[in-house]
Amino acid sequence: MRTGPVPPFLLADEESVQPMPWRLADIDEVLGDRLDHWDPDLTLRLDRAILVDLDLLRSSTVTADLTGLALSAVWRSDRTRLRGHGGLVILDGYEGTVSVALSVDVPGRLAGGSLELQTVVVRTATDSDAPPIVARRSGSMLWRDRVVVALEGSAARFPVTVIDFATLRGVDPQAAWALEWSSHDLHQPVLGAMRLLVNATNEAVVVAVGDGEDPARTAIASMIRFDIARSLLHGALLSDEFVTGQRDFEPDTVGRMLTDLLDRYWPGVDLSSLAMRVRETPHRFDAELQAKTGLLAL
Repeated sequence: MRTGPVPPFLLADEESVQPMPWRLADIDEVLGDRLDHWDPDLTLRLDRAILVDLDLLRSSTVTADLTGLALSAVWRSDRTRLRGHGGLVILDGYEGTVSVALSVDVPGRLAGGSLELQTVVVRTATDSDAPPIVARRSGSMLWRDRVVVALEGSAARFPVTVIDFATLRGVDPQAAWALEWSSHDLHQPVLGAMRLLVNATNEAVVVAVGDGEDPARTAIASMIRFDIARSLLHGALLSDEFVTGQRDFEPDTVGRMLTDLLDRYWPGVDLSSLAMRVRETPHRFDAELQAKTGLLAL
C-alpha cells in the first residue's frame, strides 16, 4: 500500500515489479531486519533478484517504450548520513517477464546505525514529448521498495574507523578525530551506534589508536580517551531518559556502556546529583574526569 505524497504522474502497478529478499552475497544468506556481528572494517556486499513484468510496467505507466527506464539500488545510513548506489540496470532491450539481478556494496566505514536500502524504477532521461500524466523528468521514480536493516554487532571493542575527513560531510577536514553517536536511542548496540572517526591525514593520531607504548602515542591516546568519556557522559547525564529511566539495558548496548562507564568512575553516586553537576559546574566535572581517565598522566 502506497503512502505519502502522490506524484503528478502514473506509477507502476505494484504487481509489475516483484522484489526478492536482499541476500548477503558473501555467504548467500537472506538479509533479515538486523545484521548481527556486523563489522565496520569490512564492505557489506548485498544482492537481490527483481522480477519485472515489462508489459504491465509499460501499460500501467503509459510508457511508449522502456527507453530511459532503469532499475537501481540506493543505500543510506542514518548514523553517518552518507549514501551510495549500486549498479544501474537499463530495462530497454528486455521483453516479457524477466528476472533482473541487482547488487550494492556498502563500505562499513561509511555506514552504521540503521541502513536503508531502496530499490527503484527510475527514469534516467527526460522525455519532453510524453503526455502530462506520464513521468517525463530524469530522476522520476515510478516504483520503489524500501528495506531498513539495523547494523548490529556483538564485538566488545569500540569501533574505530580511519578515514580522510575531506571525504566526509559535516566534519571539519582539519579535525583530528570525531566521535559519532546519539543519546536518543540508548538500546542500540554499541557497534552499530557509535563510531570513533580518525582523520587518516593525521599520522600521529592514526598511530595513537594503534598498538605500542611510545610516550607521544600514550599522551594522544589519553586525550582521545578523555574526549570520548566526556562526550558520552555529558550526553548521558543530560538525557532525562537515561537519568530518570529504569536503565534495564541489554549487554553491548549504548545504555549499558554508559551505565558501566559511570559505575567505573563514580561508583554508587546518584545519577541525579551527577547530572546537576554537569549542568551547573561542567568545568569542575570535566576536571575530575581528567583525573579519572588519566589525561596526560605521567
